[in-house]
Amino acid sequence: MLKKYFREYYAGWKSPVPDLISSREIGFIPFYGSMIRHIRLINPNEVDSFVNRNVPRHFYYSTAYYRNPDEKKMDQKEWLGAELIFDLDADHIEGAEKMRYDEILDRVKEHTIRLIEKFLMGTFGFDESDLKVFFSGGRGYHVHVLSESVYGLNSDGRREIADYIRGEGLVSDEFRKISVVDLKDAKGWFNSIDQRFT
Repeated sequence: MLKKYFREYYAGWKSPVPDLISSREIGFIPFYGSMIRHIRLINPNEVDSFVNRNVPRHFYYSTAYYRNPDEKKMDQKEWLGAELIFDLDADHIEGAEKMRYDEILDRVKEHTIRLIEKFLMGTFGFDESDLKVFFSGGRGYHVHVLSESVYGLNSDGRREIADYIRGEGLVSDEFRKISVVDLKDAKGWFNSIDQRFT
């Protein structure tokens, strides 16, 4: 019965297909059976046709790009790049266990907006069109950066960006040597410190 409703929904559905779809690995979970992976779809029409034909219970696409996304072995897929993703979840918020669900989402939303406006668009200069925000399905949000400038970043480069945003490695004594006047037009952490202490 549930599959029938899914079929009716998909019949009038146009998928919001992500960019470079032909380079992403597609996977889905049918109503009966386990996940099926290593599928390649070339364009939005193929995605719509596939969904209508298979009526998936869950549908997934990789955030990484591959030369051969339909190969079964990872080393044969040939990694080309990946989106830069930030996972903001209530697990990292102090006192979340005592908050109502809507309060949790409001708090995580505040952090998400700060990440986007202060760091991604402010410090790093990404355009709003480079960013996509998704509800995680749980207690938070995922922010995806879709820009050629990040696709080729290795794990060290991605970690450096995350560490910068979290303020990892900041030494507070060093900031006491900087004049507040010097911080007025600063971006990133210098600007945050200016707002906090002036």
